[in-house]
Amino acid sequence: MQSIAEYIKQHRSQILSVLVNHLNNWELAEDALQEACIKALQKWPTDGWPDSPKSWLLTVATRKAIDNLRHHKTGQQVIHQLEPLLSYSTDESGDDEFPDERLKLLFTCCHPALSQSAQVALTLKTICSLSTAEIASAYLTPEATMAQRLVRAKKKIRQAKIPYQIPTRAQWLERLSSVLTVIYLIFNEGYSASHGDEWIRENLCNEALDIGYLLCQLLPEEAEAEGLLALMLCHDARKNARSDADHPLIPLEHQNRSLWDKEKIHKADVLLKKALSKNRPGSFQIQAAISALHCQASSYQKTDWQQIYYLYQTLQQWQSNPVIELNSLVAYSMHHNEEHHQQLCLERLEQLKHQHPKLIDYTPFHLTHAHLLEKIKNYPAAIQALTKAHGLTSNTAEQFFIVQQQERIKKELEHTAND
Repeated sequence: MQSIAEYIKQHRSQILSVLVNHLNNWELAEDALQEACIKALQKWPTDGWPDSPKSWLLTVATRKAIDNLRHHKTGQQVIHQLEPLLSYSTDESGDDEFPDERLKLLFTCCHPALSQSAQVALTLKTICSLSTAEIASAYLTPEATMAQRLVRAKKKIRQAKIPYQIPTRAQWLERLSSVLTVIYLIFNEGYSASHGDEWIRENLCNEALDIGYLLCQLLPEEAEAEGLLALMLCHDARKNARSDADHPLIPLEHQNRSLWDKEKIHKADVLLKKALSKNRPGSFQIQAAISALHCQASSYQKTDWQQIYYLYQTLQQWQSNPVIELNSLVAYSMHHNEEHHQQLCLERLEQLKHQHPKLIDYTPFHLTHAHLLEKIKNYPAAIQALTKAHGLTSNTAEQFFIVQQQERIKKELEHTAND
């Protein structure tokens, strides 16, 4: 049976969204809900679970908020607005009738007036129910710094009078894009952690997937939301094959494909087809299509690299950036094995470095460089490129993988010298 703490964490954001909507005060809503949760942990073990736990928590939190407002002798109008919430009593309203306003909360967290770092932190705090300490740990930020970031974000929402609502169609594209981007950033940080000892932070992946499902349920007409969820499912399906006891990081090329989750791949395929049928293409749908091709291939070598290359070319029309071109170069090099094609890729890589100097500090740039150099058997230069990549990453699993790659190429170099 689900524990009380697990139930509260699972449903906290749904209750909080209702409170924030009526209180229009984030801190007061969180404080009131926290007190209600403490009371539930004290009473439910002895009194038994209420018939409608969410409604019980909302009722108790609402009364706490009203008591707080009366104590400070402020907010009579707000108190009046809160009174309808008391009708969601445990005797009158089942959980299946409970209002779901999380989408409003999600769009408020991702308002374009907030910085992207604040959007991510606020989403993790309110929608994913992560503690400030958990968020700080995930992004290797001091807890006090993260707490201040959250306080500033909530203060900005209050001072700028950012409305707690789903945006109008005129504002829709801008805000939805922020929402999707934040969800994907959360998933990416979980799937390929930028810092720390773990290569995969499963809790962040799961939180992003939960939000993705929520978004698709509440916005079934949005093809890009379905595309994003399909993309995350394709990646998540490969999770169990990305590391083992001896290899903290296993690249796609060497993964045991029998460990991939076929059910998740099927779900992603259904979602992607549903999204594409809406005839409203977007960058997440294209990325999902690329990931689906990887999932469908029986081996790394038998992957449809030509189609992936064309999809990356299409993606650049939607979201042009050097990272996409790096991936495009890898796909091109896999489809065209001849040495002169690898030289063309290396030349283009050099051009990219001059066009985008920040790539010099980007670990995947040097990993791509090493990949191309190895294909033309320039092993010393490939080892040097890997050394640069190793110096840039802060993830110990990735560092270990790079050292393994260096050792492997050194053996190739020795073998070539002996020949």
